[in-house]
Amino acid sequence: MIYSPSSDDCCSALKCLNSLLKGPRSVDFQGQFVAFEDTAKCLQKFIKMDHDPQAKICLKFILILVHLSCKGNERAKVTFMRCKGFADSILTVLRNCLQRLSLPENNEENFLQHQSLCQAAAQCIVTLCKYEDSGNKGEGGITVSSAHDHAQTFFRYGAVPILSKINKFVQEEKISGNKNDATSLAVASMQATRVLAINDEIVQVFVAAGTLVNIQNTLRIYRYSWYPSGARWPHRPGPPGCMRSGAASGGAAPPATPCRASNMLGKVSPTRLKTRYSMSSPGRRDVDTT
Repeated sequence: MIYSPSSDDCCSALKCLNSLLKGPRSVDFQGQFVAFEDTAKCLQKFIKMDHDPQAKICLKFILILVHLSCKGNERAKVTFMRCKGFADSILTVLRNCLQRLSLPENNEENFLQHQSLCQAAAQCIVTLCKYEDSGNKGEGGITVSSAHDHAQTFFRYGAVPILSKINKFVQEEKISGNKNDATSLAVASMQATRVLAINDEIVQVFVAAGTLVNIQNTLRIYRYSWYPSGARWPHRPGPPGCMRSGAASGGAAPPATPCRASNMLGKVSPTRLKTRYSMSSPGRRDVDTT
C-alpha cells in the first residue's frame, strides 16, 4: 500500500521547513535546501484543489517557503524560476485570489484568508525579482544577479495587468469604507510593481494599465491614515516632497492641497516618459519632462 500524504501532513512539513529557514541558522539550511522541483509541483497541485480550505493554507506555506529559501540566495532563485510552470503558478494564485476578493458575498474570514495568500504571492515576486548582493561573482568580479531576467519572465506571463487590478482593488476597498483592512496587500502589491518596472517597455505597459492613476489615488487615500483620529496636526512640515504641514495655527484638519508626489505623478504623460538623467553622462541632467 502506497502512503499518500494528506493536506494536514503537507502543512506540518511546510511549517517545519519554514521554521528552520527563519531560525538563527537559516543561511546553513538555505544551502542544504534542494527540493525545488517538489515545491513547484506541490504549488501546482494545491492550486487545483481550490475547493479544499486546507489546501489554501498549504499554498500560503509553500509561498512563504519560496520567499524564505530565495531571500539572498541567487542559486535558489534561478532554480525555482527554471521549474516548469513556476512563474505562471504564482500569477495564477494572484488571479484566483483577486477573483475571490472581488466577490460581493465575501465574509471577513474568507477576505483575510485570500488577502494573506495574495500578499504571500506578491512577496514571492518581490523576492525573486529584487536585486540582492548575494556575493556571487562572475567574470571580472562583477556581481551576478538574475533579477532582471526574472522580472522579464513575470512580465511575459502577464503580471502587469494582474498587479494593476490589485492596486485598483485595494484603493476601491479603502474608498468604499469596508471594514476589511487591505493595507498590507497594498504594500506588497506596490513593492511587486516597483521591482517589475525595470525598463521602458514594462513602464509603458504599467502606465497604460492605469498604474500611475492608482498610485496617485493611493497616496491621497493613505496620506494621513497613520495619524490618530481627532488629534491636532503638527505645526512643522513633514518629510520634504511627501506631505505638507497642517494649518498654520495648528488646525485640526489635514491640508486640502495635494502632496507634491501626487502632483508630480499626475502630470506624467505616457508619451513623455523619458530618463531624467543621461545614461551616457551620469553627471548631466536631461530636460525635465514631468
